[in-house]
Amino acid sequence: MNSSRFPGLSRRGFLFAGILGGGVALTEGFRLAQSEVGETLDVESLTPDTIGDWRRMAGPEMIVPQDSEPSRFYEEELARAYGGAGLPLVMLAIAYASRQDERLEVHRPEVCYSAQGFELTAARSIDVPLAANLAVPAVTLIARRHDRSEQIVYWTRIGKLFPRTPTEQKFAALRSSLALQIPDGMVVRISTLGTAEKDVLTMVDFARLLLASSPAPLRHALAG
Repeated sequence: MNSSRFPGLSRRGFLFAGILGGGVALTEGFRLAQSEVGETLDVESLTPDTIGDWRRMAGPEMIVPQDSEPSRFYEEELARAYGGAGLPLVMLAIAYASRQDERLEVHRPEVCYSAQGFELTAARSIDVPLAANLAVPAVTLIARRHDRSEQIVYWTRIGKLFPRTPTEQKFAALRSSLALQIPDGMVVRISTLGTAEKDVLTMVDFARLLLASSPAPLRHALAG
């Protein structure tokens, strides 16, 4: 741009004006992104009571973040047990936030189990096949305490991404911020009592049936 057309405005002034204009554009874009955040998801009512041959039932006390105000971290939380004839007891925990930030980290087993005295071992990455041509990156691990052991499978979704580690989760949130997006987020945890390796396959099967049994809004939240 030729500054001679604008008397009194130096090259430095043009540069400053350009930076200011870019900042205004970014701010406006972020405001528009904020306005597109959807309403919260009613996880409790959308999660089916029957999942394959499993039925909702009373179960042991579940391991969830210890906080006097859980709504401070999540908009929606669910903790249920499912059982069936000849089937192992399966525990399902879901945490959902329509605006993802660092708060969902407290629902990761690495955080909430460790905070309650569990030792976590045998962590490894797996892919959970929820449907044909649809597998989500997940983690399986074992949690042990003097009075209880659990085999765990869980995954975290941030928008369209499935970070396996806290570092990947922060990177996913950063990518969304740079793209002027405010994604929703969900942590899904499935667990069984004991440490039998075969229960991992049981939980993977339960996850597949959970998706198939769920209404469309919950299916989208589970699998992106």
